[in-house]
Amino acid sequence: MVSFDASVAGTSAATWRADPRLDDRPPLNLLGVDELLVVAAHPDDETLGAGGLIALCAGRGIRVTIVVVTDGAASDAEGIAVELAAAAVVLGADVVELGFPDGATREHRAEITAGLRKHISRMSLDALIVAPWRSDGHRDHRVVGEIAAELASGRRFAEY
Repeated sequence: MVSFDASVAGTSAATWRADPRLDDRPPLNLLGVDELLVVAAHPDDETLGAGGLIALCAGRGIRVTIVVVTDGAASDAEGIAVELAAAAVVLGADVVELGFPDGATREHRAEITAGLRKHISRMSLDALIVAPWRSDGHRDHRVVGEIAAELASGRRFAEY
């Protein structure tokens, strides 16, 4: 599992720009998007990974829903829940929390799939679904990204 230490600098912008895996990625096109569904493995992933996209879509009048899969208990669960609610207000999004145990997405894959299927099936055909990048390296991010990609088959889908 990937650990996080706020005292350690993250990946620099220069490193991301130099990563050849990003060379063939087209810019994200929001033309025709009428809804945005952001799937997050943990509370705060949506803000760190897709906060700019959420704010942009909300600012354009696109309805935004964030579905958070785990309870964030591996972090300060109470504090992170307050931060999630505050971030959603600032970003202009609705939040749904599925509440699965943090760190156990693989063990709850079937139930998470059922929970996400319910929300994805309600989205319009012009919706954009975004989820954690499946090659992120964090097990919860990978599993949630895989599930979302499977369920979004045939729909507009992007990874963050």
